[in-house]
Parts: sequence; C-alpha cells; structure tokens
Amino acid sequence: QTISECPLFYPVLSLPTEIISEVFDHCLPHNPDRSESLAPFHESAPFLLLHVCRKWRAIAIATPRLYQNLRLDFYAIPLRFFAADNFESFLGDWVARAKSLPLFFGSQRTYQVGGTGKTRAGHSFRPLAPRLERLKLDTSFAFYNHLSPSFPILRQLSLGIEYDYDEPDSPDGPEDSIQTFSAAPLLEEVCLSSYTLPYYFDLPWGALKVLSTEGFDTTAAVETLRVSPSLSNKYIIALVR
Repeated sequence: QTISECPLFYPVLSLPTEIISEVFDHCLPHNPDRSESLAPFHESAPFLLLHVCRKWRAIAIATPRLYQNLRLDFYAIPLRFFAADNFESFLGDWVARAKSLPLFFGSQRTYQVGGTGKTRAGHSFRPLAPRLERLKLDTSFAFYNHLSPSFPILRQLSLGIEYDYDEPDSPDGPEDSIQTFSAAPLLEEVCLSSYTLPYYFDLPWGALKVLSTEGFDTTAAVETLRVSPSLSNKYIIALVR
C-alpha cells in the first residue's frame, strides 16, 4: 500500500470538542481594547478558524466566547462590503453566534465609508445596542446620530471624535449635545479621548463613578465635576487657556 493510499490522520482532530473550543479561546487577543482591529477578511481568530476544516468551522461557530468582542477598522473593509446587505448580515451572524453573552464593540475610521455606507453602517449597529456592555467608538458626529438611542446594559463607554469636513461641525453647547447615550441606566465608566468635550454628549453624568479624559479647558473640567457628584475615580487633564 502506497503512502498516497493511506488515510490521513490528524491527531488534533481526535481531541474532545471542549478542548478544541478552549484552545480557540486562547487564540483571541488578550486585550481586545488595544488589539489590532479586525475586519471580516482578517486572517486571525476567529475568522481564520472558520477556514481550516469543516470540524473546526463547526466548533468555532458553536463557541460563543469567540464572538463576544468585535473591533472594526473601517479603513480595512472594502467599500463594496457596504453596497448590499453584507455588513448587516455579518453583524447579524456575529451577534447570533455570541448567543446570550454581553458584547464589546469598537470601531474607528468610519469616515472611510462615505455618506450612504456610513448611514447603513450606523443603522446596522442598532440590533447590537441591547447586548452591548462595553463600547469604544472613534467616529464622526453624524455617525453617532445614526446609532440606537437605547443601551440598557452598557457599563463602559469610550468616545472619540474623528472630524469629517463633509459633515456638520461639533455641537455649540449643551442644547445641541448628542442624545445617543442619554438612555444608558447602568453606565458607570466613561473615557473621553483627547478634545472630546463633555457637552458634546448628553450622558447620565450623575450616575458616573469613573471618568477619564484629557484636553478639557478649566471651565469644562470644573463643570464636569459639578454635574458628576458620584465620581469615585476621576482623571482629568485640563488645558489652561
């Protein structure tokens, strides 16, 4: 019997499904907040695990922990991905595979998508809102307004602004603030990235316990502390003007 006629045997396929699932879990980034952003075509876990063999694909799809964290860099996603229902289908599959687990989602460089694609992407995030426990966004003002206005289990929120010269300017004051996160009853921890001022967003300031930010002027810093009486941990860098 020649070698070519011998059946191939891969010892790894004889491992119990639970062991393989645990190994897959260790293929994920240890810190999704700081890891390289993923795209649906990225050759890393969990996407790579879906293309090894049918058994691994079935195990990967049936392992909810692999889909608990998702961070997208829109610069890495081809624009054609937003031309049809591809993006909606991708997010729907992702949420379904995560089962009942709370989710972390992050995104950056949404300005790469363009007007129509940005609107579609923003509306596609709406089904994620009830499942999000942590959210990290670096995007334009207009994109925030496309998101769902209800985040019932959101506990940690990181916000950044990417300026898009084709879109409206920043809010002029509290009366123009973005209302997207005003209905987040469990929100306790907020990070505002550089020069994301507090009046840009209507947040449940009175319930916040942790706040970190930088780039405030002294007036904004004092006002933030005034409206956030529950803060037990605060890290504010104010710029004196």
